[in-house]
Amino acid sequence: MTIKELQYQKYQALRDAVCTVYGITLEQLEGNVRKAPIVAAKRMFFYFLRKHYFLPYQKISSVFKMNHATVIHHCRTMKGYMDYDKDVILDYIRVRDLVFEQNSFVTLKDELEVLEKEALVINDRIDKIRTEINYLTELENGN
Repeated sequence: MTIKELQYQKYQALRDAVCTVYGITLEQLEGNVRKAPIVAAKRMFFYFLRKHYFLPYQKISSVFKMNHATVIHHCRTMKGYMDYDKDVILDYIRVRDLVFEQNSFVTLKDELEVLEKEALVINDRIDKIRTEINYLTELENGN
């Protein structure tokens, strides 16, 4: 198997995984539709191509016949969602698990990173709730 064949197999595996997780067709993924679920799937696809396959923005944009700035925007947006949006994080894990073997170095490292981010969000929420409880307690006590 040549390197190009291996790369194409990885590309196909990712493409199929994204379509499966988002419940869309290959034509929708590669088409020009701007409905939210399809845009979310494309965003995930671009993010994976960039993060795990190290494809340049220009290469990704040429495959999808779009401006590379659009791909940059999608990747940055996805990175932001990965910091806070649990649904996006779960979709990412599902795609990753379909593409890579379960419990490989890549998946375990990724899962640790995602869980650490989730812990930060949870701890921040706990702090806000404690602050709110303290405030309400002070109001109740007449302070």
